[in-house]
Amino acid sequence: MTEERQKINVISLALGIVAICFSLFLPAVAYSCGIPGIVSALRRKTHNGKAGFVLGVTAVTIAAINSIVSILLTTRMFRKAGI
Repeated sequence: MTEERQKINVISLALGIVAICFSLFLPAVAYSCGIPGIVSALRRKTHNGKAGFVLGVTAVTIAAINSIVSILLTTRMFRKAGI
């Protein structure tokens, strides 16, 4: 494996880890790290690339669920307040 492929695999893995860390609190960061991590992992299909792919997909899924729940709770709160 060349050095360039190793760097891309490590970048994909690092982006996946960062995306997982921020997926519950800052979904925008999870999206901006998870999606590039998924794309770079799809380019290189090795063990680290697969791990980055799985982490990225998991983080984007958690962030999407978090975003949907926050939108639902916000609209419910505004409805109760009569706004």
